[in-house]
Amino acid sequence: MESLAAGDDGRRRFWSYEKRVFRSMQFYWDMVEAFYTTPFMELFMQPRPKYNLPDAIVAILAGELEGGWKLDWRRRVFFWLVKLQGRRPFMPRISFAETGEPTV
Repeated sequence: MESLAAGDDGRRRFWSYEKRVFRSMQFYWDMVEAFYTTPFMELFMQPRPKYNLPDAIVAILAGELEGGWKLDWRRRVFFWLVKLQGRRPFMPRISFAETGEPTV
């Protein structure tokens, strides 16, 4: 409707929308790829309340993509910490080794 009112084809508005959707999908893709790494699991499964990083990640996973800088900087810090955990662990390691005892 905005395009009809403006008398144009809406290309500029669509480009802006497409860019926003692409950024959102890129974040989810990064989350999926990172999820299957040990450093990501070690951080994500042992959250600490510092800087509300867990809250930011959960909010984004729940669909909050318009959070702006308040969410973006925490997302970046989280992924930086995942890289750091992979190189110089600062959180307890998770062992995926089998214990030999059957679980019931």
